[in-house]
Amino acid sequence: MKKDFLHITDFNTEEVWETLELAKEIKVRLKNREDYKPFKDQSLAMIFAKPSARTRVSFETGFFRLGGHALYLSPSDIEIGKREAVKDIARVFSGYNDMIMARLFDHQHIIELAEYASIPVINALSDIEHPCQALADILTVKQKTYAELSSKLPLNLAECLLVIIYAEEYHIMGIKFDHIEGLILQHLLGLLSLRQQMVL
Repeated sequence: MKKDFLHITDFNTEEVWETLELAKEIKVRLKNREDYKPFKDQSLAMIFAKPSARTRVSFETGFFRLGGHALYLSPSDIEIGKREAVKDIARVFSGYNDMIMARLFDHQHIIELAEYASIPVINALSDIEHPCQALADILTVKQKTYAELSSKLPLNLAECLLVIIYAEEYHIMGIKFDHIEGLILQHLLGLLSLRQQMVL
């Protein structure tokens, strides 16, 4: 049975930790230039309704380094939900690829992709959720010290809001933050409050 990743809550607490532990192991393997190719002879279709240099570089490079081939589809290549029906794209891509990653404006489109695709679908951003970023944030907070993070804390209001929203989701999922991580979140809340005062 295929496993989609559309929402952060698609993974239970145990699956989140297993994924993060695997991510830590893979980071070490790639840094050491080990011959680790779990995606050998596999292809990833990357649908970008909303362009992003960082998302493309991270997914495309990562999939290549792990042995696979990532195919980039720009907004002009595929007008999902406009020129072509979402369900038709899902069915066709399932016949040619092993996975689909999509960065879309409409969250309903990612839901429909997953419904009609016979291969795993990854949400790389929608107007509702950014689950890959959520996992990356947890990994960063877990691996970095407070001093390292506090010098690079996001000052953008939207980023602050995202961190706070994700923190609430992690709490619901049973993921606990230690004292230092709690201080980081308090710092973010303080930045958010300051930003709001500046706007007012």
